Amino acid sequence: MAINKSIPLGKVCSNTETDMIEITDDKLRNILSTFIQDLKKVQLWLVALTLVLTILLAILTADFNKDFIGISRTTWSAIFYVSLAISIGWLIRTVIDSYKLSDQTKIDYLVSKIRNDK
Repeated sequence: MAINKSIPLGKVCSNTETDMIEITDDKLRNILSTFIQDLKKVQLWLVALTLVLTILLAILTADFNKDFIGISRTTWSAIFYVSLAISIGWLIRTVIDSYKLSDQTKIDYLVSKIRNDK
């Protein structure tokens, strides 16, 4: 014996209005390609940070007390310190680039480019 209880329906709200976007294949590919490149640039600071931390850890844990493969210990030390300085410079640059491109890697920006909003 099934009990049929119906719930009274007061109001139906419809939210099905949408916009249609027409775009050519090549233009969409160009927009997506640029978006992916910018997204990679925004995340590049993580690679630079990892390199800085790796070189810093090597400097802190290594004792440059003997020559190796014909290179003096002072030269090895200098190589690591110069590498650290270059890596820190790269980290600073990638952080600045990431900050500049942060708005261009959002979904709303991508949709506005596809829609060709000015």
